[in-house]
Amino acid sequence: MSSLNSLRLFIDVHSKRLASSPFDSTTPSLPALVKDDKYAFEIYPLMAPSHRGLSNPFEPIVSTTLWTLARVNLGSTTTGAESVLLGDVILTAEQRLYDCSVMAGGTDYNIGDILKVTNGTQVEAAKVIVTGVDANVVTSVDIYDEGAHTSGVVQPATGRPTTIFASTDASASGLTLYARFAQTFVGVLDLTPAAVDTLLSSTTASTNLEVRLETTGGSAKFVTILQTPITINENLMDTP
Repeated sequence: MSSLNSLRLFIDVHSKRLASSPFDSTTPSLPALVKDDKYAFEIYPLMAPSHRGLSNPFEPIVSTTLWTLARVNLGSTTTGAESVLLGDVILTAEQRLYDCSVMAGGTDYNIGDILKVTNGTQVEAAKVIVTGVDANVVTSVDIYDEGAHTSGVVQPATGRPTTIFASTDASASGLTLYARFAQTFVGVLDLTPAAVDTLLSSTTASTNLEVRLETTGGSAKFVTILQTPITINENLMDTP
């Protein structure tokens, strides 16, 4: 029986290594994988900002056209002169809210109100929570839910509109935001026996994890942003 786990990888595309991020400041690490399990992958490509800060040395990529998909490759075997990759999985692009501030504070809001960011096509709308008001005009917000948008995340000049998700006053309206979305890539890596049996000759195997970003269309190109060792363990449920 397989289980679905989640791996969130923040990758410095310049040095091609795991990194901390605006979403998660903890020390990055890559756990061992388990044969027969399925892993929901989230890839966050990061770049150094034009002005590095000590508390936030990286920023997500905000362009939705620079890279349009990602691939995760797990392990390799050699056949003749060619390298044959195992577990080549395509990850699709999603945009997730990582930074926002108030442009217009609207009216009739209260601290604790939760609002949806309404622009674009959404798998799940990003949400913010009101953290400061002055005479029911919003002065500050925090991210409540990063959401998952698949299009339409370009910042409007007049501000990104919001709608009420949960509010103590149904007449609240007019809040617009300056909001930035990170380009992320999501998909599922399935470690079924067919994908990893050739690697797992004992209870543990060492292999490589490779992540590539790609563009599609007439000017298709790709870049490798991570190559790192990883361990796959035998599923204890398979042990006689």
